[in-house]
Amino acid sequence: MNRIDWHDMPEEIALDIGPIHDLQFPEQGDTSDVVVALTPSTKIVVKRSVGPQFSEWLEQEYLSLLMLKDCALSIPVPQPLSFWKQESETAPESWLTMTYIPGHALGDTLEYLPNSAEKHEWFFRLGQTIERIHSTCPPDTYAISGSSESWLNEMLDRAEYNLNHFPTEGTPHLLDQLKCNQPHPVPSKLIHGDFHVWNVHIEEDFISGIIDWNRGGWGDPRIDLAFALQPDPDISLTNDDRSAFYEGYGNAPLSSEEESYYLNLYEFF
Repeated sequence: MNRIDWHDMPEEIALDIGPIHDLQFPEQGDTSDVVVALTPSTKIVVKRSVGPQFSEWLEQEYLSLLMLKDCALSIPVPQPLSFWKQESETAPESWLTMTYIPGHALGDTLEYLPNSAEKHEWFFRLGQTIERIHSTCPPDTYAISGSSESWLNEMLDRAEYNLNHFPTEGTPHLLDQLKCNQPHPVPSKLIHGDFHVWNVHIEEDFISGIIDWNRGGWGDPRIDLAFALQPDPDISLTNDDRSAFYEGYGNAPLSSEEESYYLNLYEFF
């Protein structure tokens, strides 16, 4: 990804931010350029995405954050400030500004923790955090389906579209398997949709917030559980870690088949 410079920002975004004292560049993701603008009074996160797929994802993050403002979510999340989009068939460009969530990624801490009580405690807190998300009620103005089935069908349609239009790790054979072996429906809940330890911010011994909500909304809660415990080459995951996670979550663990299903679905996104 490319670094964002002050002069790159659309006039509408620059005016919304106001005077900037300095720019900080956090670790960059694969779909957006990110900069933290230091103003006289606060820090503002600025994200830019280019291209049909990534620009749409950033717009979806904006819409998800707007929806979260109307939820009684007990976990800090970014507050959307402004959104700007330049339409183009070949290279649309989207910009999003939002409030800053302090701390650093939980994954940075887990990388260096041995198999210890401290590590288990972080997985316990992680499970508690997902439970708080999943138990959040929708706002009165938000119409949702009672079952995860409609969410999954929409995700499979998106997976097929992505397979035909964008580079993906998924294959036609894998997509056919996912369509033919759908898990049983469960009640829809508020989900993050990309809940891995690198999207969880921590400070000292508490979780300070959750970022990157471009797949947030009402859907199948099992996808968050699968992502939270997905294999990571930099983090050792033990059975004790998994037990601590589900103790914090307060419900039965996913089966290995369920975990594999949702991780395979992610191959198309």
